[in-house]
Amino acid sequence: TEVTAAGDFWEAEPEHQDYLQRYPHGYTCHFPRPGWKLPRRG
Repeated sequence: TEVTAAGDFWEAEPEHQDYLQRYPHGYTCHFPRPGWKLPRRG
């Protein structure tokens, strides 16, 4: 693995800043959901 300097960085727009503080339940895919099971492949 080669370590190189980071490229350009652009800060996200204001509507994306502090998203989870403003919308505490805004994401539903980052925590376990009770009773959810992985569907079987057909």
